[in-house]
Amino acid sequence: MLLKLGIMGLIVMASFVLALARMQPLFWVVLLGLMFSWMGDASLADFPPVVNIFKPAAYWGMGFFAAAQICYTVALAMFISGTPGRGPAWIIAGYIAAGMLLWWLLAGRGQADARLKIASIVYAACLVIMAGTACAAAFHQSRVIWPLFLGGLIFLVSDGLIGLGWFRGVQPGWLGVAIWSTYVPAQLLLLAGFWLMPTARAAVTLSS
Repeated sequence: MLLKLGIMGLIVMASFVLALARMQPLFWVVLLGLMFSWMGDASLADFPPVVNIFKPAAYWGMGFFAAAQICYTVALAMFISGTPGRGPAWIIAGYIAAGMLLWWLLAGRGQADARLKIASIVYAACLVIMAGTACAAAFHQSRVIWPLFLGGLIFLVSDGLIGLGWFRGVQPGWLGVAIWSTYVPAQLLLLAGFWLMPTARAAVTLSS
């Protein structure tokens, strides 16, 4: 548990260094998203200083991760809205459709109680919108930012694996390793994708 949280802590620190290096609003939003992710990890890992305050852990964990996905989506939208390029609407719509289908297959037909299903569909919506926006941002300009595309896609895989355990009762011994071996690279790839964004253009905010 401490090792996992330590790895995410290092990623948060790397994001802080990136924000200091760029000194632009977009990267501070990314840092906030990673901080929410760490809180979500701590909740779901039953880290005592966090779960003693935020109970029940499953709902708070999803809430923290939903906040993280919203932060990532806002940062990606800052980039897209401030740079000329291809229209992202159809890409995001495709991800939403595929994500809702995945939610129905994993959670909608599962045996979990109604409250958990409602919470999960809210989180799933935040996740697939983020992943779709990451894909749209990756292909927004002529130079493809591949880490954004891969990060969003792998995030879907990682959380899909969590859904197998939570809603379908699939609990093989390798599941925990598979979740973390996809989740951590997804976070790193997203951070690398933000780093590769053109500096001058990434400074543009939604208000502009």
